[in-house]
Amino acid sequence: MNPGPDQINEHGQVVDEAILKKDRLRFGICTILDRSEESSMGGVPSVLIRGLGGNESHVGLFYTFLGLSSFSQWLGALILQRTRSNQKAMIISMLIGAFFAALIVAAILVAAPGGGSHTMLWCYLILSAGFSATVGIQMNIETSWIGDLVPRNKLGWFNSFKTILTCLGMMGFSLVIGRWADASPTFFTYAGIYGLLGFSFLWAAFIFRTITDRAPKNATFVSKGVDGGRRMDYTCFPMWCYIAYFFFWSGSRTAFFAFIPLYLIDEFDFSMTGIAWLSNAQIVTSLVLLHFFGKIGDRMGSRIPLILVSGVVAFCLSLWIGSAWLGVVPVIVFMFINGGAGSVHGMLSTNLALEYFPDKGRAAYIAFSRLCIGVITMAGPFLGGTFLHFFKGLHFQLWGAMLNNYHLLFAVCMVMGMCSVIPLLILGRFTRGQSADVSEVPQT
Repeated sequence: MNPGPDQINEHGQVVDEAILKKDRLRFGICTILDRSEESSMGGVPSVLIRGLGGNESHVGLFYTFLGLSSFSQWLGALILQRTRSNQKAMIISMLIGAFFAALIVAAILVAAPGGGSHTMLWCYLILSAGFSATVGIQMNIETSWIGDLVPRNKLGWFNSFKTILTCLGMMGFSLVIGRWADASPTFFTYAGIYGLLGFSFLWAAFIFRTITDRAPKNATFVSKGVDGGRRMDYTCFPMWCYIAYFFFWSGSRTAFFAFIPLYLIDEFDFSMTGIAWLSNAQIVTSLVLLHFFGKIGDRMGSRIPLILVSGVVAFCLSLWIGSAWLGVVPVIVFMFINGGAGSVHGMLSTNLALEYFPDKGRAAYIAFSRLCIGVITMAGPFLGGTFLHFFKGLHFQLWGAMLNNYHLLFAVCMVMGMCSVIPLLILGRFTRGQSADVSEVPQT
């Protein structure tokens, strides 16, 4: 059902709170289905890669391919241009995700009888790259849809509730997947986990049909489109600040988190369930902070809260270095603090883009920025894996503790992450909503 003229504002966004309440609940359920399980895999991919005959470099390559979720978002903008419907575009992306999940299941089952092979290892890595690219398409369409649907002063209210539901889903799925993988660490179990992902995509596609559709305000990347859309403004100052921010943030985080499961397994003999419980520590913090930061963001914007979250969490990466002296306790403390950088950070960074990017061509601006961010997102884990492999066997004593190549990587990631606040401070000179209308950009 389409909202009436009295239920939308001048931007075509819905102002009827009853409609928005239903839509944010449905969005939350869909995000549980299409994002929570994929985000709750924990150490399963790393263990699976080892089972297929891979090493740290292959694990780093897998997490490098996760960067395609940023690199591929321009495809979401193209699908939106073709369908001229956020709803249809999202359903298409869900079907593509289910297709890749099915192919991964088939690849794992083929590898099962022989206990893994070099060929099936690369099949898994390549298909995982396609799966990650599909997630990026879904993220672009979802962000565009929410921007076209929800007024700017209700983004925190809408996204915080949606993200809280997602966190609850992640808590449940991480424990289920962790226990399942511990109870039966076989190829058939890993195939079943990916099969669950494929089924969830199909279920989400069905629910997306019930969410209020909005026509996307398209812009092209190069020249005027067939629907009259204008070319995006590549000189948009907030967009480049956003890209610079994620250059430091994603560069440090992807290199860091790619090797957390291996570090916990190698140094502290963690199980999959143990890693799942540790991940849930940050989700608990996110649940507490999401509603608070959502309200603060609606009042004063997302930039200041994002500076606070980014600076504090990046500095606290030092706790992982401290684990050399104090054991697993600093790691547990960090995971609680890191709750501010999980779902809370995702909500704030998404809202920041919706606040500062032009309304017209929003999907194109998000896609281009994520395309640039995807370069460092993909490079981070690969460089991290190469770094660890190069310094493999490195051990040195400092103040009574034995440090190794992992601790050296953590130190580099901490410094890089703290630099991420600089672009946000520069962005302060630019007023929210001040971005030039994309329709004013001349054609080439």
